[in-house]
Amino acid sequence: MCVSETTQLNAFFGMGTLIGIASTGFLMVPQIGKKNTVKVGCIGVSICLIFFIMAGFSANPGFLKAALLGFGLNSGILTAGAINLMLDLTASEAAGTFIGAWGLAQAIARGSATILGGAVLDLG
Repeated sequence: MCVSETTQLNAFFGMGTLIGIASTGFLMVPQIGKKNTVKVGCIGVSICLIFFIMAGFSANPGFLKAALLGFGLNSGILTAGAINLMLDLTASEAAGTFIGAWGLAQAIARGSATILGGAVLDLG
């Protein structure tokens, strides 16, 4: 895949993440509970990592895109479940502060990963 095609892979991951986060709070957490939601997300992410390896060996871009969509979906499920669990550990007065800290940590992690990934790509 050329560089312009690989940059479009972020859309598959992002779309899956948004769908996963948006649907988990309404569909999964009330049905199976917070801990089980996190377990489902972890197992799903692990399976998608295996799919990434399989996509690499098969050199199939379509399979990679599907694996990225599934990875994003399961990451969204995991994120929503983990946030729900985190809110149970805090006093209700401090919940907003912890959500802000969570968002900041996620933004810093994604930003630094993007910058480091671009630097490694340029150096390579």
